[in-house]
Amino acid sequence: MRNNVGYALHQMKRYDDALAQFQQAVVLRERADDAEATRAAHWMIGWTLRALNRLDEALAIQLRLERECDAAGVPDPYVFDELEALCRAQGDEVQATRYAKKRKQLTR
Repeated sequence: MRNNVGYALHQMKRYDDALAQFQQAVVLRERADDAEATRAAHWMIGWTLRALNRLDEALAIQLRLERECDAAGVPDPYVFDELEALCRAQGDEVQATRYAKKRKQLTR
């Protein structure tokens, strides 16, 4: 439920409110001990931090998710998509292109 409310708030560009909902969703997901759902909840926080132009925080989250997904053997194209957007926002076209290629390899 928190995720859905957060998503609706994000769509309305109420990013601070969305972030608060996503942060509460993470707490609930962590209690449920579902690694995939918890990673998705963290992704939503990173996505919202990018919208708030808090790029360093967003990048740290997405890089951690990339490592966690790799360790679990389930690379996530959404994580690569966010990493591409974050690298572009920070002016790192080389890394952005690398993540775009990684995403495309998964979505073929």
